[in-house]
Amino acid sequence: MELRNAWYAGAWSEELDRRRPLGRTLMGRRIVLFRGADARAVALGARCPHRGADLSQGRCLDGTLECPFHGWRFDRRGQCVSIPSQPAGVKIPPGAKLDPLAVAERDGVVWLRPAAEHAPSAPAEPPARGLDGRRVILPPVLVDGPFLQVLENTLDTAHNPFVHRAAFGSNVDPLVARQKLQVDANGLGLRAEDDPASPWRPSGPPVTGLYGVAARLLGQTAPTVRYTRFDLGGRVTTYVEYVSGRWDAFSLHLTPATPDRTWVFYESTRTRFPLRAGDPLQRAFMKRILEQGERETSFIVHDPGMQRPEISVESDRVALAARRLYGDGLVPTSRRSSP
Repeated sequence: MELRNAWYAGAWSEELDRRRPLGRTLMGRRIVLFRGADARAVALGARCPHRGADLSQGRCLDGTLECPFHGWRFDRRGQCVSIPSQPAGVKIPPGAKLDPLAVAERDGVVWLRPAAEHAPSAPAEPPARGLDGRRVILPPVLVDGPFLQVLENTLDTAHNPFVHRAAFGSNVDPLVARQKLQVDANGLGLRAEDDPASPWRPSGPPVTGLYGVAARLLGQTAPTVRYTRFDLGGRVTTYVEYVSGRWDAFSLHLTPATPDRTWVFYESTRTRFPLRAGDPLQRAFMKRILEQGERETSFIVHDPGMQRPEISVESDRVALAARRLYGDGLVPTSRRSSP
């Protein structure tokens, strides 16, 4: 897929074990993930070079991956090490191998890199790195929508009072403060927060809805620090800190599956009410947001005959800046009017 090379979320760490492989379509390819004999995560192209079987339907055996079709076995490097239909002394064809992907496991996420060139050597550190908190994750969801479109939706706060009305309540001020943007010098990410010099900012009564209930029950107060961090590879983290010093970090890890579908990995870490008893409410809120978000791309009309450019306004600056990090070739300037 024509996306800038970076680290993308492939699975939660807890999804992998040494007994059975996990199959997933990622970045336009069928991938198989499993743990080798040393318990390290492995990611290989899932198509068997013999007759094209999906190796994710096979099994893990003694640290190798066994094909469900003819029993060929592959090691963590993707090299075939056994062909049951021929004597052990017969040479295995040199082409009997799979393409491995670079893998890094950190922060409970199995990160994948499609190629080695022009990519950072390790996934970016999360904003709350080094801080202990109560973590909640949701199962990965495959949503209809191209990667960059889904990415734009996660960075677009102007839609919250409309798409997420049931979660945030009907009295949320739709006004979006002007954002202060800081793009990393290496072009691998950006940070956005309300500009203190913004001539306008939202106001109004406290948030209601499911979010408001969760906020009150879990001890959430008005935030003193709030910013959004985006890193190439599709991670969007919103960090919120309160007057008590407690904080929330909500992260969405987006990974292209096919040109028209995107994987969404959603997690949160918190020190606000860091007890197990708060997890169900936190999880319910996250599920509601994700379910409502899945509807967003269904609102968009794709009209090949449309000649007029899309019109963007001030509240679109963050999403447009993130898209530009992937290269202007992915966002034709003739089709957009930027603020």
